Amino acid sequence: MSNPFELAPDADAGFSASIDVDDAVAPGSNGRSMLEGEYHSAVDMREVLPGFSPIPIGWGVFDSDADLAFFLQAFHDMDTEIPDMDLLTRTLAEFHIKSSERFEELTRDRERPAGMKFGYHVTTHNGKLAQDNTWTSTWEEYFVRNMKRMLEHDEKEGGERPQEIKELLPPLFDKVIPRLLRPMEMDGREVKPSLIHGDLWYGNTSTDHENNAPIVRDTGSENPSKELIYNTSLRHTPSRTLRQETPYTICTHHEPCTPI
Repeated sequence: MSNPFELAPDADAGFSASIDVDDAVAPGSNGRSMLEGEYHSAVDMREVLPGFSPIPIGWGVFDSDADLAFFLQAFHDMDTEIPDMDLLTRTLAEFHIKSSERFEELTRDRERPAGMKFGYHVTTHNGKLAQDNTWTSTWEEYFVRNMKRMLEHDEKEGGERPQEIKELLPPLFDKVIPRLLRPMEMDGREVKPSLIHGDLWYGNTSTDHENNAPIVRDTGSENPSKELIYNTSLRHTPSRTLRQETPYTICTHHEPCTPI
């Protein structure tokens, strides 16, 4: 859950003025992992493009309940409407480009093995599902691993799949995915990693009333291919027109990888 509140001045706590903050709390080890990942993601997003997301303040567990974790960030007065699509995608493309350019700098002290490009230094989550962010050298390996993880979770929660679906999975992993993704990293082509939001749907995008600029929240970052970025951006937008326009709009600001 998330609620805004005000912290009054407190010299002992290091606050010299009142500040508005937004908080999120989550129970259990999974909740702790979720909020730790969100905090680190928010720190990196602010480092790459200040103003595109709220300022992260900190995360931890309560003294009164070590099983309950919290995450604090600066409160922003946000619009409830979907932001201007051209401005949002232009800012998003700028964020992806800058994070890709600073990839070596951002991951230098994070135990990333030499030659590994896709992953993240802490666990982040797809909803409640923990992502496996172990570093990989190819985009295909990272994509396949987390796709299988998601499908395993789906079967565990939803029960046994129909036979027709079971028959589709082997060709998906043996033929479809390799034929789509592998050429991106063949014959001298390279997929450049880029930090992403991780959960960019219309409910996590808004317009900041203070400066009328687009702003995003509830981050869960990783370093994937930008193709994942384009195919997840605003995927839950209720308007069919917006869902159709988003990939084309963002590609006007940042070209997709060859041979897409």
